[in-house]
Amino acid sequence: MRTGDATSTPPRNCCRLRLVAALGAALGALAAAWPLAAVASPCCSSVVAFGGSRLAAWERGAVGLQLGGRHELGWWDDAGRLHRLGPGIRQDAFSAELWGLAALSPSLQLSVALPWQVGLRSAPGVDAVGSAPGDVRFGLRAELVAIGARPGWPGIAVVGSLVVPTGTRAEQAKAALGADASGRGAFRPGLGVVVEGAVGDAFWRGDLGLVVPAPFRREDRGGWQRDGVALGLGATAGAQFGTWVLSAMGRWQGEAAYHDGGAEVAGSERWISQLGVGVGLRLGPAWIVAASVAGNPLGRVLGARNESEIWRAGLSVRRGITD
Repeated sequence: MRTGDATSTPPRNCCRLRLVAALGAALGALAAAWPLAAVASPCCSSVVAFGGSRLAAWERGAVGLQLGGRHELGWWDDAGRLHRLGPGIRQDAFSAELWGLAALSPSLQLSVALPWQVGLRSAPGVDAVGSAPGDVRFGLRAELVAIGARPGWPGIAVVGSLVVPTGTRAEQAKAALGADASGRGAFRPGLGVVVEGAVGDAFWRGDLGLVVPAPFRREDRGGWQRDGVALGLGATAGAQFGTWVLSAMGRWQGEAAYHDGGAEVAGSERWISQLGVGVGLRLGPAWIVAASVAGNPLGRVLGARNESEIWRAGLSVRRGITD
């Protein structure tokens, strides 16, 4: 496990990064050619599924609370072998996150997320609980083409992000077994593009993003560490059924090898995949509740490397603001 990666534990060759880039290019070409003649309230139902990622057309802002839990089953090594956690070993966590969205202009939105994490860890003869704030996240979304604004065009947005290291890195943890570790430990700026659209009551979204972590100084032994550049590709599709919205998602991410003390650590590249489903319910014009579950059931097929085998569940409440 790379030190400093407290929220998840680390693809063997860089051709996987090229594969993600190729898939992203194909996604963009498909989106540009997608027929959107039957768009009906496209921004409405997808907001139920995407929660804090963007506003509906009529909203000036939104706030929400996201509760989550994660259960770790094991670890994929750098050769793609899954190692299950041994008897008496537990590495679970619960989280609560407050987030907010604000429209700076009709085409520009600012977001912030404030997480808190409680870790539950066990080893033979030892049980530990620790809590700490997580890494604060900021986001900026610029709408280049609004959904449904141009006939035959999907919605297109450029998104920027910044993760601020307000959490606790693994080597900074003070609780037994590192139960209060809650962050990656470095500034992580990112840039991406989101393409989305709708046909009738169905909607879809694809995103491609790049994250370039800044180096950080290790407090346990000095020296600098820098996590690898990450390239991610995500896809979501769903449909509205009355006041209910059902969705499914997939996400794949490749991360280059990290550097420790100026030297690249061989075999530390990561290949991360995740599949999930979600259900949302609109309670009137302003309130939305949603639940989701996600995991890595096809890790062996999708080539997981240097990554924890984790199942996650979430429950969220969202309130849109129009005044």
